[in-house]
Amino acid sequence: MDSDALFTANAELDKKGLRTETTSQSSRSSRTGEYAVLAARGGMDANETSGPNEEQPLLNEEAPLLANGGAGGGGRTAWPGYQPFEHIVWWRRPSGVQIYWMLAPFFLSTLAFGGIIVPKLNLILTLICREYISDRRAADPGFTMVPVVFGSENPQCRIPEVQSRVAQFTLYGNLIGGLLSAVTSPKLGALSDRYGRTRVIALTSMGTLVGEVITICAATYPETFAVNWILVGFAFDGLCGSFIAAMALANAYATDCTPPSERSVAFGYFHGCLFTGIAIGPLISGYIVKMSGTVLSVFYIALGVHCFFILFAGTVIPESLSPERQRVAREKHRSEKEASGPAADWINQIRSINLLEPLKVLYPRGEGSSPALRRNLVLLAA
Repeated sequence: MDSDALFTANAELDKKGLRTETTSQSSRSSRTGEYAVLAARGGMDANETSGPNEEQPLLNEEAPLLANGGAGGGGRTAWPGYQPFEHIVWWRRPSGVQIYWMLAPFFLSTLAFGGIIVPKLNLILTLICREYISDRRAADPGFTMVPVVFGSENPQCRIPEVQSRVAQFTLYGNLIGGLLSAVTSPKLGALSDRYGRTRVIALTSMGTLVGEVITICAATYPETFAVNWILVGFAFDGLCGSFIAAMALANAYATDCTPPSERSVAFGYFHGCLFTGIAIGPLISGYIVKMSGTVLSVFYIALGVHCFFILFAGTVIPESLSPERQRVAREKHRSEKEASGPAADWINQIRSINLLEPLKVLYPRGEGSSPALRRNLVLLAA
């Protein structure tokens, strides 16, 4: 009796197992049929119609999670920003490599900018000391002081009266250049959208070039060019945007030439050139003055570097904005000017100038902004 019951129980278990296996097989067959239909429609590879193999891992640990460039393993996807330049010669097409056309002359320009900082300050000190002695002699004929010699130490100039005049003069120069560059830099940026980056980048260096010429004239012919002419050089430098506009336009050039994933690297290159030039420039200028024996040699070399940069940027460096984008920017500017009507008069534009308007970029309120973002931008700017 017990054996009959045991046999009956085993038979029932065998039936259940058979039904389970049959159900599993039918389910696998159904999935296989679905995979075959998907393969026929082109939704999956025909070699994969058998479905996932439970003995194999779902993910291959050696394979990358994302394909190369996001193109499904078919190589790097071309950035859409390169398409307008496909018809021109290869070396004038914007690319990630193209920023090196700008980096080399930009680095030379930063070396020249950093190299003249100390010599220019010493030259201003010498010229103001010479002017101070002349004024004292005119007021007091009995006043005597050791004459000023250009290019020497001139310890007689290290007196509070001269030092205060130098500090005041430097303050005026930096104030003039800074205020003018703050006004003109946004305008130069908009101008580069309409007429190309390289032309406006070359224009920003022309103000520095004029300033160097005026400084050389003031040092060579102090009787003809008073020291206050150097303030005119600061004004020209500020009107052309100075290094504020040059750095902004260099970053804009890098933005045009590189896809979003590589722009931070390009920005790092340009900032590295700027601060490296400011750090190494004074050291190089010190060696130049020591070898040449005159401080004016630094200004002549800086003048040549700026001339080279202007010519190279205007004629050799490939333009990063396509003619179509420039045309669209010009048409947009023209339509905005026509829409404003008589209010676009230059006098009204001067009246409506808001010097603090560029600071709005530090406090965005549009889509994607947040209090944390605004707080971080303000802290970074501070």
